[in-house]
Amino acid sequence: MGKLLSAWSGRANRPTPAMTIEKNSFLSMQTTEELAQLLARCALKDRRAFESLYRASSAQLFSLVLRIVKDQDLASEVLQESYVKIWNRAGDFRLDLAKPLTWMGAIARNQAIDLIRRSSSQPVTASEPIEEFNWIADDTAGPLN
Repeated sequence: MGKLLSAWSGRANRPTPAMTIEKNSFLSMQTTEELAQLLARCALKDRRAFESLYRASSAQLFSLVLRIVKDQDLASEVLQESYVKIWNRAGDFRLDLAKPLTWMGAIARNQAIDLIRRSSSQPVTASEPIEEFNWIADDTAGPLN
């Protein structure tokens, strides 16, 4: 699996999703059944099927992820993580429940959302000491007292 990932991890070794969509519209030539067959072959750890699946779907998945994370470098990272999950979970795909691109899109979308959650869950610290905010709570009697 490490060799598989290294083949797609280097920018020089793999076309970016944007380049893929400009070069051809391979995705439009792929039918739902063909993508499902590629996923079935990926479940059997067929690397060539995985490469074909990547070439057929990466542009659309990259576009989806980019709309969520709004940063090309982060979108590329999320896309790579998504394809790792797709590779590992290809055997879970069921054509009777979803179309292949819908299933892969859900994985990519969830990866993007998880990234946003992780980055926004960092604790926020006050720029001033708490003592500076003692004016917020007023001890004087208010309209309810």
